[in-house]
Amino acid sequence: MPRVSVVIPTYNRAHLVAEAIESVLTQSFTDFELIVVDDGSTDQTEEVLRAITDPRLKYLEQPNQGASAARNTGIRAATGEYTAFLDSDDLFLPKKLSLQVALIADNPAVGLVYGKYLSSIGAGLGGSMKTAGVCYPQLDLRRLLLGPAFHWSTVLIRRSALEQVGGFDPSVSGEDWELTLRLALAECQMLGTPEPVSIVRRQPISNTRDLQYMSTLLAILDKTFRDPRMPPELHSLRDLARASQLLRIAASAFVTSQLGTGRELLQRALEACPTLASEDVDLLVDTLVYRIRGLSLEDPEKVLQQVTNHLPGENLFARELKRRLWGRFFEIAAFQSYELGQRGKCIGYVMRAIGMRPSCVRNRGLVSIFVRSLVGNQIFDAFRGLARLHRAAPLHE
Repeated sequence: MPRVSVVIPTYNRAHLVAEAIESVLTQSFTDFELIVVDDGSTDQTEEVLRAITDPRLKYLEQPNQGASAARNTGIRAATGEYTAFLDSDDLFLPKKLSLQVALIADNPAVGLVYGKYLSSIGAGLGGSMKTAGVCYPQLDLRRLLLGPAFHWSTVLIRRSALEQVGGFDPSVSGEDWELTLRLALAECQMLGTPEPVSIVRRQPISNTRDLQYMSTLLAILDKTFRDPRMPPELHSLRDLARASQLLRIAASAFVTSQLGTGRELLQRALEACPTLASEDVDLLVDTLVYRIRGLSLEDPEKVLQQVTNHLPGENLFARELKRRLWGRFFEIAAFQSYELGQRGKCIGYVMRAIGMRPSCVRNRGLVSIFVRSLVGNQIFDAFRGLARLHRAAPLHE
C-alpha cells in the first residue's frame, strides 16, 4: 500500500496534463500512487494518458461531472495514508511530497498541511514566476472565515480527515473553500510548509470565477455560520467575513477591468462592515493587494492604479486608503524582489513604500532587506555578529 495517493482531475487538458503527471512521477519522495481522473474529456487526453506506462499511474474515466466529482472519484480509489491534490494545469515542485510527508508525520495532531506556491502566467513555464499569497504558519476557523488561505494544489491531507467530513461538494462553487471550512469546523488542525511546494499556472478564465459565483460564495459563509458546531464567540465575525469575501470578489472585478463592478463591491463591503474603515482597515488593504498581485496576469501595478482611481468617495478615508494600498503594494514587491535576488528593485520598492507610508520604517523585516540589498548579506551578517559580540562583552572600568 502506498503512503501517499496523488489525485489529478482533468478535463480537456491534453496539452498540459502530461507535464502535471511528470511533476509527480519525478518527485524525490517515491512511495505514492498517482490517480488521474478523466472527467469526460473530448480532446486527446486519453491518448496522452495511455501513452504513460509508469506502474504508479492509475487512469480512471467518468462522464463529465465537474472537478469536484472527479476529485471524489479519485478519493474513493485512493489507498494511501495521505492524499495530495493537483490540478491538471499545475505542477508539483520536486520536493513537495517529501517536505510535507515529513511535516505531517512529525505532527500527529495535524490533519492537513499546505504551502506557498509559485505563480506562472499561462500555459508555458518559460516566463517569470513569483511567490504568491501568504503562507500562515497555521490556520484556524477564525482566519478561514475571512476567505481561502491556501491553494489545494499545495495540500497534503490525512485520509482519516477526509473520511471524517466527506469529500468535495459537487453542488457548490467555491468547493475548495467550502471543504476547508468543514474541516475547520471538525477541528482539523492545519499547518503551513514555509517554502513553495507547487507551481500554479494562472489562466485568464480563472479570474472571472468569483464574479460568476458571488452569491454561492456568500451562501457558503451563511451555511457555515448556521452550523451548530460554530463556536459562539465567532458569530460576531459574520459581517466582517461577508465583507472580506466581497473585497475578494471586488479584486477579481478590478483585475478583469470591470471597474464599475469593483467599485460597487468595494462600497458594499464597507457598508456591510463599517469597521473596515477603522480598526479592520489592514484586512481591507491586505485582501485587495494580495488578491491583485496573485490574480494579475500581466501588470499588477497597473491594476492597482485602476483600483485607486475608482475608490468610492473622495473623502479623507479614500485618500488615506490610497496611500495605504500603495504602501503595502510596494512592501510586498520589495520582499518578493529580495527573494528573487533583485537587489536594485528591492531598494527601489522600499523607498517607494516609505514614500507612501513613512510608518513602514517600523517594519524591521523591511529595513533588514533594505540594508542587506545595499551592503550585501555577508557584510550585513558580519556587522550584526560584531554588534552581538559588543553587547555580550563584559564592561571594564
